[in-house]
Order: sequence, then structure tokens, then C-alpha cells
Amino acid sequence: MGNRLALILAATLGLVVFGAGTAEACTNGPIIACTGGDAARVTITAQQLREYAAANLPGVPGPKYEYDWTSYCSRGGPGEFADKDPWCQGAVEACQHALSPGPGPAVFVWRKLTNEPDGTEVKGAPWNRLGLTCFPDLIPGRSQALTMNDILSAFHDTPFAKPTASIQPVGLKTLVNLPTYYATAYPTTGYEPGEIDTTTILGFRVDIRPKATAYTYTFGDHTTLGPTNNPGGPYPTGTIRHTYNQPGTYPVRIDTEYTGQFRVNGGQWIDIPDTITIQGTTSQLNVVEAVTRLH
Repeated sequence: MGNRLALILAATLGLVVFGAGTAEACTNGPIIACTGGDAARVTITAQQLREYAAANLPGVPGPKYEYDWTSYCSRGGPGEFADKDPWCQGAVEACQHALSPGPGPAVFVWRKLTNEPDGTEVKGAPWNRLGLTCFPDLIPGRSQALTMNDILSAFHDTPFAKPTASIQPVGLKTLVNLPTYYATAYPTTGYEPGEIDTTTILGFRVDIRPKATAYTYTFGDHTTLGPTNNPGGPYPTGTIRHTYNQPGTYPVRIDTEYTGQFRVNGGQWIDIPDTITIQGTTSQLNVVEAVTRLH
């Protein structure tokens, strides 16, 4: 009943609430204050942040504020001991499930009064936590924020290793009606699963660690297998096998679906909420008939 009432009140006040999370107390002393018990759950939209920035411009009538932010995974407020690293798994997931989703990561938005409407300077005003936002780059004074859009761009720009088909019998030659074993292999060029690609974005060091989640096998005779999470294996234990019924030369390849993890400035590894499929290198498999000779 309490959550339902909170939703009704939020709708009445024109607010949006996150789908997850609970109200939290502000614990950084008397200069920190919250704007209501459910401030931790109120979503600050992109439009609201633009309005805050516009109202703060010189010459615009009204009060003026200083804005700040803290991590979704932090329990403190702005100040000396605040956690200023916004990247944690919860901050990413919060923006995936928010009613007003944005690029993320989710951060708490804070502000304090600096000038009265008549221009009088205000000193010692408390910080007020307004709520959460998935648009950290729109917080006044934080235009260079690293967002999930930047991370996803780096992920898609990663020079992934193009998978190749390791085939047994070896030598790209097999026999009609003989099971042929397939396994996924990677060249030395590009980043294969588990390797780390490092780049710099807006002054932040971003590490991308690819992970293979699915494979699609193209056998060249108009048949495919997958997507499957099976990378194949060698004879005799490999479970990705294909038998050719006719001799010929068949273009074969293995495509890999990548996801991965990232970290910022050496922080915790966080799952990337996206995938990309990399087409493998095509090999020409020669399928021949066995020849019986009498001696």
C-alpha cells in the first residue's frame, strides 16, 4: 500500500520514480538534507535538467543554485568524503529499468542555494538531494560526464578478433560421410574473449574485456547450426560435428556474438548491456570421396 501511495503521489506531483531502489537517509551531517523521504527514488528527467541549467543562466530571474552529484552506489552526499566514481553495476542496471531511461550511469543529483532571487549571496546553505538521473551529462556544470553511450561506442569500436574454424580432419580436407569436427579459434590479431582493449574517453581510461556468448556455424552446404553457446572442440570429444553427403568445396565459417565487461580508471568490472556479432573468416573445405585400391 505504501509503494502504491508513493506512485500515486509521484504521478500527482509530476515526478517519475525508478522501478528499483528504496528511500535512503542522508548521513553526511547537518549541512546535508533530503527533499522528502523518497528523494532517493525520484527520477530527474533530461528536460528537468535542461530547465535547471537554463534557470541558472545570468540574467534569468529567480534563485541560483550550485549543482553536484554522487554515485548511485554511494551513501554519502557532496563533500570531502563523497564517492565520486559513478560506475557500479547497480548504476547501469538502474537506468535499464527506469521509467525514464537514459544513457546512464544513474547518479544522485544535489543542489544548494547560492543566490536569492534578488541576487543576495547565500552562504552555508544545505545540499538538497533532488533525486536520481540517467542523464549525468546534463547536470549543470557536468557537461563532460562519461556516459553509457560513450562506453557502448567504445565497445562497438573494439577491434574484435575474427573467429576462424579449426577443423578435424586437418588440412581443410575431409571425406564424404565422415563426421567433421569444428572448433572456434582466434587469430593473434584483434581482441579475443578475455583479452583487454584499453582506450581513453574524455580523460577516463576505459578497459573493454570481450566475452563470447554465442556461435553460429556455417557449413557451406546450405546448412547452419546456432546460435549456440558451444564453441566446439577437437576429435573425439567435440560436440559440433557435421557430415557432408556430397564431394565438393564448401565455404565454412564460424560467427561469434560478443558481449563483454568494462571498467573505468581501474574500477570494478561491469557487464556491457549490448552485443555485437563478428563474422568469422571463411575457409574453403575440400570434401572428397574415399578411393579404394586393390594391391
